[in-house]
Amino acid sequence: MSYEYSIVILGSAQDGSLPQFGSNNKNDVRARKEKKFRRTAASIVIIEKKTGKTIIVDPSPDLPIQHETLLKNNSDYTNKYRRQYYNIKNNDNNDNNENENEENKNQNEDKVHPIFDGIILTHAHIGHYAGLIHFGREVANTHLVNCWSTLSMTNFLKNNAPWSMLFSLNNINPIIINEKSDEEEEEEEEEKEEEYSFTFHLFDGKLKIRGILVPHRGEFTDTIGVSINDKILYIPDIDNFSIKPHVLVEIKKHEINILDGSFFDKSEVLGINRDPEEIPHPFIRDSIEMFTSSNIKTDDNRIIFTHFNHSNPVVDIDSDQHQYILNNGFEAAYDGMIFNI
Repeated sequence: MSYEYSIVILGSAQDGSLPQFGSNNKNDVRARKEKKFRRTAASIVIIEKKTGKTIIVDPSPDLPIQHETLLKNNSDYTNKYRRQYYNIKNNDNNDNNENENEENKNQNEDKVHPIFDGIILTHAHIGHYAGLIHFGREVANTHLVNCWSTLSMTNFLKNNAPWSMLFSLNNINPIIINEKSDEEEEEEEEEKEEEYSFTFHLFDGKLKIRGILVPHRGEFTDTIGVSINDKILYIPDIDNFSIKPHVLVEIKKHEINILDGSFFDKSEVLGINRDPEEIPHPFIRDSIEMFTSSNIKTDDNRIIFTHFNHSNPVVDIDSDQHQYILNNGFEAAYDGMIFNI
């Protein structure tokens, strides 16, 4: 079977990554000693295989590391143009490399962006947008990279420095996914129906994306999950899966769900001296029980947990908690995990 798109998990940790700054938790200590146990902050990319065009969802504080890893390990992303741009040699001999460079000199009209061709933002918690700083004048100094987000997320960036400079210097081009005309606002007011899904398209209209509103701490903005062609659903942050009925409906109808698994259970949160009420997230153990008992998880879909806090025992693949996930038919994400559609 041939696939048109690949979705790569750039990072599978909570906003603070693993190891987390200032922590001496056993997971952090181990990750400092051995690189193989490290995880970067939650983020994914969507790659069009034919062209190499790439959209990043939630550029994280770990963006430079994640981008270097993508360059080294993903041939869909590191196409001929990017190999030339970054002076990366492929596995062929030098003659082939020289021919490739000559060929690419004549492909400027069709070239992809050397970094990313677009950005999707889910919300304004630091791990999900702070990587934008690398698009600014002090670093990559990009030019009008399309950035899809909700109205509240766009306004938050526009009205707060240093993010506002990304707009004034034309580093990014904001595209508001839920902006309505006055006429649409009036119709919505008459119908009194809550709209939770906002559709837009990528790659010249070929790939359908839906931003789906989900309940999550809204100190600054609202929060969306991202549906990719109605096949893959990405919700890295949510307060509770069952508060809004449409969330469970969406999970059940998607083939692959990559969902918030920040904490394994309540005892983990209490063990790091945090109040679960202040940082609400669904616990993995509770989610597995609920998804199973309500038939949300079926033989026809996959549920993969991601966004693991540095304290989460699941990050140890030999732990009982990690095995609990697998034994119940669920999965745990890892950096570099790939899905094809």
